[in-house]
Amino acid sequence: MYISCNSLQDAQSVFDSTKQIDMKSWGTMTAGYAQSGLGDAACQLFQEMQQNGHQLDRVILLCMVQACQSTESSKEGRLIHQRILKEGFETYIHLGNALIDMHVVRGSLEDAQNVFDRLVTKDVISWAAIISGYVQHDCSEVALSLFDSMQESHIEPDILIYLWVLKACAKLRSLGPGISLHNDILYKGFESDISVCGSLIDMYSGCGSLEEALFLFNSVSDPSIVLWGAMISGCVQHGHDLLALDLFKRMQRQGLQPDTALSTSLLKACSRTGSIEEGRILHRNLDRHELKLNTTLANCIIDMYSKCGSIAEAHETFESLPTRGVSCWSTMIIAYIEANLIHPAFDLIDKMLEEGISPDKTLFLHLCKTCGQIKATGWANLVFDLLIRAGLDSCSVVGSSLIDMYARCACLMEAESVLNKLPNIDIVCWGALLTGYIHCGYALPVLDLFKETADAGVEADRAVFLSVLKACGAMMFLEEGRILHSYIIECSLEADVMIISTLIDMYCKCGTFVEGQSLLSKSQCSNEVSCGAMISGYVSYGCGIPAFDLFKAMQKEDLDIGKPILLCILKACRDIGAMDQGRIIHNQVISSNFETDLLVGNTLIDMYSKCGSPKDAYKVFEGLSERDIVSWSIIICAYASQGDWESTFYMLKAMQSHGMQPDDPLFISVLSACSQNGLLNEGCRKFGQMEGEYSLSPRIDHFNCMVDVLGRGGNLSEAEDMLRTMPSAPNSVSWLSMLTGCRLYGNKKLNGSVDKGEQVELDLFPSRLKPWKFCPNSDQFLKVHETVNQSQCVRRTWPQEDYCVYNCEIGISYNKSGDMCANFEGSMLTLGEKKSME
Repeated sequence: MYISCNSLQDAQSVFDSTKQIDMKSWGTMTAGYAQSGLGDAACQLFQEMQQNGHQLDRVILLCMVQACQSTESSKEGRLIHQRILKEGFETYIHLGNALIDMHVVRGSLEDAQNVFDRLVTKDVISWAAIISGYVQHDCSEVALSLFDSMQESHIEPDILIYLWVLKACAKLRSLGPGISLHNDILYKGFESDISVCGSLIDMYSGCGSLEEALFLFNSVSDPSIVLWGAMISGCVQHGHDLLALDLFKRMQRQGLQPDTALSTSLLKACSRTGSIEEGRILHRNLDRHELKLNTTLANCIIDMYSKCGSIAEAHETFESLPTRGVSCWSTMIIAYIEANLIHPAFDLIDKMLEEGISPDKTLFLHLCKTCGQIKATGWANLVFDLLIRAGLDSCSVVGSSLIDMYARCACLMEAESVLNKLPNIDIVCWGALLTGYIHCGYALPVLDLFKETADAGVEADRAVFLSVLKACGAMMFLEEGRILHSYIIECSLEADVMIISTLIDMYCKCGTFVEGQSLLSKSQCSNEVSCGAMISGYVSYGCGIPAFDLFKAMQKEDLDIGKPILLCILKACRDIGAMDQGRIIHNQVISSNFETDLLVGNTLIDMYSKCGSPKDAYKVFEGLSERDIVSWSIIICAYASQGDWESTFYMLKAMQSHGMQPDDPLFISVLSACSQNGLLNEGCRKFGQMEGEYSLSPRIDHFNCMVDVLGRGGNLSEAEDMLRTMPSAPNSVSWLSMLTGCRLYGNKKLNGSVDKGEQVELDLFPSRLKPWKFCPNSDQFLKVHETVNQSQCVRRTWPQEDYCVYNCEIGISYNKSGDMCANFEGSMLTLGEKKSME
């Protein structure tokens, strides 16, 4: 009676006062404790019974097996199992089923399977116990296999088994078996069961078949809260948040309110869609008691408000919580960080520590990531101190995040210090440090670190190989790159697309196109990424023709031509002046819907301008939905390069009217336009504006332009003064600008007096390619036949050849034979250096 009334204390008192206790009383009392979930008390009573010498029967042992499911230790369960084996009761079906349940609860599927296999006869409960065990422990494939075996054994599944197998299908996203189950359920008439209907909706949602789930849901005349929950949770799980919120409104119109589990799903939908009003409704429906008992729900509300942009409401919710665990603190701190409120976030960390709550690993990982992203060295040091106090600094996962944080803050010594203090250094930690050096532009230490990694016996992974290959390319370390290539082959990573692409990129940056092309040809995984790496390599060295050949081969293979490849090919068109080919690529840009992309648009403008068509460049410029300083600079340079000073200055004013100010490179084009059009006063005014209005310090290129402006304007003394007083030493372009002015105005005296005692050595080209030579006197300075009016010195470096080509385009004159003659008397000027022009 007392046990039936759930009064175990009274039952125990009567039991203790009984002088002679029979087996029935022992069994009743043990069963009472077992049914109430007091497994430890039942085990203690069982030990007393054994000490009193009572004979154990199957009923007592069955009660004890059920009691062992709720004990703190699994030891008692194993002892009971051994006793059952000793008594020979394991094949007894009720005991066997209970043992399966007990081992499933304890997570020992192997023991559960052994008991199941030894059962002489198995009923539907036996099958349900073992199938549910595998589903609960994420072994759904085994569960489906057992279900097939059960049907082959001619055991009819009940509703409970159907529920578990439907859940297995949902976890595996196995729609086919799920549909077969649905047909069986329809045949047996189980579809009207609310639980079965909810599981079917969950299965279709889990398999991504929301239309079927909605059809099934809408076929129910009066859905219960269970069905609403299944349907809405399925929508949220697959990212159909707006549909979930629409269903929520329908549910409210029927007078139903979501339970705790459904509220959690809906709050996630509100967070992702920014639906703060629906979130507020959900919040109002929850009382403080629910939030106290369910920290997950409280965290979802805080996260919802923060994701919807209302940090104030998030903080108000946080402050109103009666109890706040570490997860609540973490959620609120992360909300501040994501809102870029770093100071309040760390203030909250201080309060958290004052209340005696230490940040958990999740929060520390988030803090490390944030400090690295914003490069906050001070905050990074504070996070490190907190980690030491929490005793997490030796954790390899946290350690790799710390290394990454310091590396992103450019604190490489601190990053190495963290690495050296870790007790176990895995490849993730090494990789974080290697990546840090790459990001900071230090390629040489990366190779040394890679050698240390190998010496420490740590096997490099894909990420490490990618980092070190990038370092070899940046430093042009060809031999080291080849050694890495051999390692990659040993590690069987040569089939990885990203590895192959990075190898090709490395070989191209080292100037060995033959090896890059050979690797591309031999690769079994050549695709748009690896081909793109090869094309990029060609273009970076000015090799437009082979870039076009590979591009055409890609088109024949019908490979995807993405934005990066189109950008490279447009640059190739620009470099070799292939405007007709550029127009074809432009059409492809339009068909690929990239024309409105700012980077693509700027590259098109640049291509047309360099090919001598400012009209086409302007059409692209006009079509851009947004323009940055680069867009304006390119179009202004386009007009300046054509000597169209009116359009140049018009576009300059237009740019300023749009709130943009000219930058350093743009002034070179503007001053060049002044030079080419003889606008002496305008050139001087623009030069003065650089420092006066725009706080830009003129560089040698600007001074060279001004020397040219003054020289062409006949102000040779002022040009010579500027040449002598410029902040840095004049370079070859400076002297050529000066000489051009001297020749235009026939000033041999000034020309001959410049820098006596210096020797001219024009050795910019190998003899077989040198397009001009200097003649010994001014009388041989021949009539101008061609003048190229570009202001910049464009470098063309051809791979695997011992020369560099410079197009010095500052108004240099060429004779019919291609020789350029300069007029000078007396001592000569130092004009160039081998393979470089400053």
